[in-house]
Amino acid sequence: MAIMLEIQRNFPDPGFGIGVLNAAFGALVIKRTAEHRRGQVSSIAQALSRAAALGALGLGGFLGSVFGPRIGFVASGSAALLASLCGAALLLLRFREQESVEQQLADRVE
Repeated sequence: MAIMLEIQRNFPDPGFGIGVLNAAFGALVIKRTAEHRRGQVSSIAQALSRAAALGALGLGGFLGSVFGPRIGFVASGSAALLASLCGAALLLLRFREQESVEQQLADRVE
């Protein structure tokens, strides 16, 4: 219990991270989406986010009621960590692929 209190005292409000994530996502949508499709892309992303949150709420409640709250939190946190690592790996591969294509095009121009 003392560790949780220490974490709460030393780290900013968890809402801060969500705010940064929302701002970064908004910038990404503006930068990477054609202007005439931004509304559609944004609404689809929001719908998927809300559906995932609803599903996570149900799954977390199920895990907590069947296995207890501690196992439910550990399982949920582990799944979130795994999903984050997989997403980061996919992004890294995508950026490397894009850099490779850009380098090939630059070599052709020279």
